Amino acid sequence: MELKNTIDKIINDNKLSISYSIKYNNKIINNNSNKIYPIHSISKLFTNILLVLLYNDNIINDIELNMPLQLDKIIFKKLSKNIKDRLKKVSLLQCIKHQAGLKDYLNKYHKELQNCYDKNINYPNPIEPEDFLIYIDKDILNDDEIGEYNYNNASILLASLSLKYHYNKKNDTNLSYNEILQKYIINKIKLKSFSISKPNYNSMYPIDNNDLTKYVNGSPSSSYWLSCNDLCKFGSWINDLFNTNDKIKKCIKKNKLDIYWKTPLRLAHCGYLQTSSACLETHLNKNITISVSSNIDAQSQFLMKKIRKLF
Repeated sequence: MELKNTIDKIINDNKLSISYSIKYNNKIINNNSNKIYPIHSISKLFTNILLVLLYNDNIINDIELNMPLQLDKIIFKKLSKNIKDRLKKVSLLQCIKHQAGLKDYLNKYHKELQNCYDKNINYPNPIEPEDFLIYIDKDILNDDEIGEYNYNNASILLASLSLKYHYNKKNDTNLSYNEILQKYIINKIKLKSFSISKPNYNSMYPIDNNDLTKYVNGSPSSSYWLSCNDLCKFGSWINDLFNTNDKIKKCIKKNKLDIYWKTPLRLAHCGYLQTSSACLETHLNKNITISVSSNIDAQSQFLMKKIRKLF
């Protein structure tokens, strides 16, 4: 209990509005860990892991990772000419690593939410990745930015739709992206709190009526909803995958996926949006997993740094 008392003291001393769940030495300590928060860019960690799992199942190979991004024709037609031209030059791997020179979709999506709020009309309810395509910035970065790191959400969105394309092509199926995600991750490890949109129970978000976080739906790029308990379960599971499956480990390390960090050695991602935040780290050489969520911006990152120093 000493570790929990130390962490809870940090929370109380700093007046943090926060939840956490930590697994170490086959123990779990937590605080309000059943509360469900938007996890923001940790959603990208799910997309990266799905890519790795499909690679492990031979649904995607090294050639397909590095060839021009493959999409269903119906999806491709919905994109701007600039993006269509760019996708002929960039790979699935470059898209998922933020190296495709694309821009974003969140800006326009959030503007739409604000417009609905201002006009007191119904908010959009995008569920599948395809539903977010209308918000993608039609412009792109210059060609000399291809291969350079430019963090964005549009490229991850398109990468997810390429995963869907490859899965259905190899299996002669017609599953949605979310159905594939459910099959490989959500149902497999029983993440019962996982939701695309704000759940009707146990959900945490800023109470300010001007904050629109509660109307933000999740995508492969951002803002799935999940409890710290389930986030910790996911982190512990991918730790085990990395340490027991050489093909998965090699895929992550060889392709230098940006979910992999060497100092300290971990799979990790964090995220924030408007006034809430979330962090997940699973330390690969210590078998420690830490998940933190807050309905206040940057508090998750603050507590994560404090907890990391305790191990």
